[in-house]
Amino acid sequence: MRYMEGDRPTAVKALFVLEAFFGILGVISGLLLMIDPSGALLGFPPSVAERVPFQNFFLVGLFLFAIYGLYAILLAYGTWTRDEMFLGKLSKAGGIHWSWQGAVALLVILAVWLIVENSIIGLDYPATYMTIILGLAIFLAIVMPSTRKYFSEAYARTETP
Repeated sequence: MRYMEGDRPTAVKALFVLEAFFGILGVISGLLLMIDPSGALLGFPPSVAERVPFQNFFLVGLFLFAIYGLYAILLAYGTWTRDEMFLGKLSKAGGIHWSWQGAVALLVILAVWLIVENSIIGLDYPATYMTIILGLAIFLAIVMPSTRKYFSEAYARTETP
């Protein structure tokens, strides 16, 4: 199945940039935490490590790399191309392109992450502020009527009379 072609609304272009940027940050920060699970490469003070329920930040790095990194980059690809790939059934079931649904899921994951982070170490860190701002910007981009319309357009008709 293929979506009808058309110019991308400004909000969709912004969503692509935000998801790609979020993904690049996720890959970089995830790799840095996997390379040095102490968190020193990201400037984590030792006091942060003392408050977390695990010995190091490797699993956090893996999560950041996979979910905030690769998953967000996959969403950016889908946002830009509207390619169905292997996820066409999600689009059909939800009535809107899978990348839009995936962006909503990313925001839910981000909200849960921030709630857990707040309960463990608090939210008073520059990286957390930037993550919250990016999340809010992604939210604004996906709720724009032009974005929803762009991703919920009817499939291109290939029928002949």
